[in-house]
Amino acid sequence: MAIYRVLKRLSTGQQPGDIVHDTDFRDGVALILYERKILSLISGPPLTELPGWTRRAELLAEVDVVTADQFLDADDELIRQAMGYRSTRAVAGWKEEVRHWLMPAPARRR
Repeated sequence: MAIYRVLKRLSTGQQPGDIVHDTDFRDGVALILYERKILSLISGPPLTELPGWTRRAELLAEVDVVTADQFLDADDELIRQAMGYRSTRAVAGWKEEVRHWLMPAPARRR
């Protein structure tokens, strides 16, 4: 699964800067949007670079999840097991936190 940053507003409601998966679209649509420069492929930083993620990164590295895009792409159950949690509820929050770190800062008004 590929992860993209939205470059231009989409009719589906996504705004520039939003993070989306290719599975958010019908088959082949994300690739077409990428080719038309409406989406940009994301290559995320190592999880160790995210503030407060050192320990999480160590645990996730044991299951070969080392970058932000790998984390967003990883199965919630795999993450839950790697982190030693009883449920996957926390995983959604962590994924939202990583999406936040990947999104650009809002433009400043002059």
